[in-house]
Amino acid sequence: MKKRKLLILTVVGFVAGGLLAEEQNRPNRLMVKGNPLSIVNTVRTGYDDNPYRNEDSDGSFFIEDSLDLAYRAALSARTDASIKVRLNADSDDEDNGFYPNVHGVLNHAVSPRLLLQFFDTLRRGNRNGDVDNENERADYWNNKVGLNADYVLTSKDRLGVSASHQFEDNDNISDIYDYVRYNVGASWSRELLPDRTQLSLNYDRAMIDYDKLSDYDADSVYGKIGHTFNPNWNGYALAGATYVTRDGRDNTAEPKFGAGLAWLPSPRTRLSVDGSYSYEQTDNSEYSGQTQTEVSLGVEHDLTARITLKSAFRYRHSDYDDDDRNYGWDEGDTEDDRYEWDTRVSYKINRINFVELGYKYAEKDSDTSDDWDQNRVSIGWRVEI
Repeated sequence: MKKRKLLILTVVGFVAGGLLAEEQNRPNRLMVKGNPLSIVNTVRTGYDDNPYRNEDSDGSFFIEDSLDLAYRAALSARTDASIKVRLNADSDDEDNGFYPNVHGVLNHAVSPRLLLQFFDTLRRGNRNGDVDNENERADYWNNKVGLNADYVLTSKDRLGVSASHQFEDNDNISDIYDYVRYNVGASWSRELLPDRTQLSLNYDRAMIDYDKLSDYDADSVYGKIGHTFNPNWNGYALAGATYVTRDGRDNTAEPKFGAGLAWLPSPRTRLSVDGSYSYEQTDNSEYSGQTQTEVSLGVEHDLTARITLKSAFRYRHSDYDDDDRNYGWDEGDTEDDRYEWDTRVSYKINRINFVELGYKYAEKDSDTSDDWDQNRVSIGWRVEI
């Protein structure tokens, strides 16, 4: 049945893409300015030497299909809506999976000064590599719904408030991670230099309630500045602190930092780098939270008019304190490291068809759980409408 689902998804993606391409080529059609609908369907096959991300997993050949749909519409002069859908199905020697991801946004201008935004994100994913899954998928559902309000005070100043509700429901194998999270926030931003420099002061309160782990609240206050140096350079920096309130444990104040740069050295090349240090939720079930250091690098380069290279690297270092431990006391501080590298080369056959080669590498080194590494190679065919 699951293999049939994968086949159906593949056929639907290509049929829908073909029908839309045919419709776009018909003369004298009535269309709004710009096509509000886009369709991207990608079919990949390849080999994964550790699909379940554990110490003893056997390698497996796989086939996967990803169908991406995006639609945006102006409902009125003051209201617009957009929706993005990704339907991902995969099959390997051991199991089959289906992972939908839906993100919807509704914007409404109450007045020229007040803009409201309502959003909802529903996704299904897996925690392979975080739990002892013994060659079984550790899947979950996650849903986040929220409301943002942005008010224009002056030509240079804005006020913002936000509120959101998020929950995660895991399969039995990983239900220890089930939680409900509430966030409320407020911000003030000012344009220091027109179209170049913006400063903001931000406050965010997160309240995380686990079903089986220790709960905590986190209040973050930080300032952020963004600056466009020239058409090819822009960046940002932020600094602040997070005060963590734990149930039955010591409360602590944690620093919060972040910075990023984006560089376009030429129309054919795009580079970016980001770094952060902050207190966050964790995927380590022995702790409720972690102090996280993260660095990411990205590059995209058009080798020729038809060949494009995309590569992204991410490193995350997590420090765990006894104050965050869910079981026992005075076990000593621990840490773990994660590495991810994803590289793809695509070749443009024509306006809508592409072929691609891909390689992914992931690794986890942990003091509290199994270490693992993963290599995944693939070849794919992508259709863009």
